[in-house]
Amino acid sequence: MKLAFNSFAGEIPRMEPRYLPETHAAAASGARLNRGNLEPMNEPVVVNTFASDAQSFFVYGASFLQFSTDADCVQGPVALDRLYITYPGGVVPKILYSGTYYNLAIAAPAGTPTVALTSGTLDPALAETVLYAWTWLTSLGEESAPSPLSAGISWSPGCTITVTMPGGAPASRLVTLRRIYRSVTSASGATELYFVAQISSATTTFAHDLATSPTVEAITSKDFDEPPATLQGLVAMPNGMMAGFSGRDIFFCEPYQPHAWPDKYALHVNDTIVGLAAFGSSVAILTTGMPYVAQGIHPESMAMERMEVMLPCVSKRGIVDMGYAAIYPSTDGLVQISQQGAKLISGGLWTKQQWQKLITPTTIRAGYMMGRYVMSYQTGGTGTRKMAIIEVDEGGQFVINVASEAYVDFHYDIGTGQLFALRSDLRNVVNVDDPTGALKTLIWKSKPVRLPGIVSMGAYLFDTTPPAAAPAFSCAVYANGALLFTTTTPNAIGRLPANLAEVWQIEITTNHTVTRAVIAGSPDEIFQ
Repeated sequence: MKLAFNSFAGEIPRMEPRYLPETHAAAASGARLNRGNLEPMNEPVVVNTFASDAQSFFVYGASFLQFSTDADCVQGPVALDRLYITYPGGVVPKILYSGTYYNLAIAAPAGTPTVALTSGTLDPALAETVLYAWTWLTSLGEESAPSPLSAGISWSPGCTITVTMPGGAPASRLVTLRRIYRSVTSASGATELYFVAQISSATTTFAHDLATSPTVEAITSKDFDEPPATLQGLVAMPNGMMAGFSGRDIFFCEPYQPHAWPDKYALHVNDTIVGLAAFGSSVAILTTGMPYVAQGIHPESMAMERMEVMLPCVSKRGIVDMGYAAIYPSTDGLVQISQQGAKLISGGLWTKQQWQKLITPTTIRAGYMMGRYVMSYQTGGTGTRKMAIIEVDEGGQFVINVASEAYVDFHYDIGTGQLFALRSDLRNVVNVDDPTGALKTLIWKSKPVRLPGIVSMGAYLFDTTPPAAAPAFSCAVYANGALLFTTTTPNAIGRLPANLAEVWQIEITTNHTVTRAVIAGSPDEIFQ
């Protein structure tokens, strides 16, 4: 008789241990479990320490940015030297450029330009009525919405009109220029503004001679509304788009113009929005009620659909972009939402009652690592945080506990493939599975295996690869629930004490990589 473990997986809390598949564990902690073997994770390594408490953070190049609230950061689609940030609690959206934070919004000029005919003789036969407006332009190439239109003034060829523009440039927003526009009326009667000149923001008058400053392109910033002051939950989308929300409204920026958020693109849902997640050309809108998915390649063509499932999102900071879909915590468990819809994916791991008892969903903070959902949570809503790594692939779901780690925020750095986390001390940021860190001591306890009858097990073998430094190995063998024997010697056949039992179980505690664990009636049976 032989009991062999040649492949290893994590826990399935929903199942009674005796009913687990033989590869799965009654308890698993500190192991990667991504190659079939038992391989220990590395200990976290502190990579940054903040001088004051942080609630969230973002890795921006070589810098670690800290925030006192749950901030959302997105690098700009136009230039990588710009970071766009939204905050909860009514803090206005910001842009970080060259080490300085600026308000994201660029207010349209408030003053109405005045116009006067200052040279030339008006020809009544050729006269037409024209209007003027101007916009602000920053050193980053961002243009505001236009000022109010001037009063109409009659003009004919050969005349010069002087435009006077009241008011100074917005402070602390990198505004350097004014762009001046003149109306043109087409043969069909449609009137549009066209660019005629660009002058310093400090200059307040401009003498416009159409012969030397002809109309060029039509204005593109006519609908460049400011982002709502309460915009939050910023996410990046393809084609230069960004999305954010406020209350029950979702907003989209003008493509490749992250400072401009036209009101005409806004969508409305029935429930309060908790957070957003982008995947492909879609954005999931996760609410206190049913989730929605909006899809499109341009803000003006976004089509929104409500997912008819009662799976509300209960933690914004538990939303994780998995690339192909998003995962978020609900009252019933973890939910995956994609273009195919929303579905509960953790039903095979926890019952609803277990989920709400073992894990307080509203306290979840989550991240992404090795294609898995990583979450920090509190049991009962208070006390020390715990950490779990969830294999969400429906072909082989399981849970790996990392009970000793307490984190309050995560950030996955796609450039390095590393998951960074903010410890509960609110100061220290670590690389969760740092290659330079010491190996963790993993624990893997098998299911209790009930054999067809009472047998005697006489030998054992544990195949491992020890680490170069400080190897540690221990394996306990249980017979009928009682500890029978403990060995600290891997890679050698050993003898078990005399025994008779029907139910067998092993528990490995080690920093070795384990490829096989066998207990058998005799040494010969180990290799059969």
